[in-house]
Amino acid sequence: MALLSLNNVEVVYDRVFLAVKGVSIEVPEAGLVALLGANGAGKSTILKAVSWLLAPERGEVTRGEITFDGVDVLAAFDRACVQVLVEEHQEKKPELTSGQKAARTRARNRQARQAVTGSSVQKVNSLDKSEAVSE
Repeated sequence: MALLSLNNVEVVYDRVFLAVKGVSIEVPEAGLVALLGANGAGKSTILKAVSWLLAPERGEVTRGEITFDGVDVLAAFDRACVQVLVEEHQEKKPELTSGQKAARTRARNRQARQAVTGSSVQKVNSLDKSEAVSE
């Protein structure tokens, strides 16, 4: 099950301008996903949709679904509910030392570079705590 999932998301600004259509992304727990595209392709809009930052710019998700840890983010009552979900998820994760976090970040960055520079698109596998500690 994906930690964060976007399924066929559509975002509209000012109830007129279609900014993003049909975007589907799955981010696995402890996984890494790159969002790539040309200027104006909708990268920032997708991130704003996930983090509830569309409203100040008169944007809204008009179709599709966004789920975080199995909970429908779009059906949540307000931003405070989403923040509680994120905090609850973070509480489930074991605490890592700063060295363990740095090792995990280096390993993820190395995998991301390999995936982007490889001859074919590669899926970046998620890391578990034991892999991060052993780096």
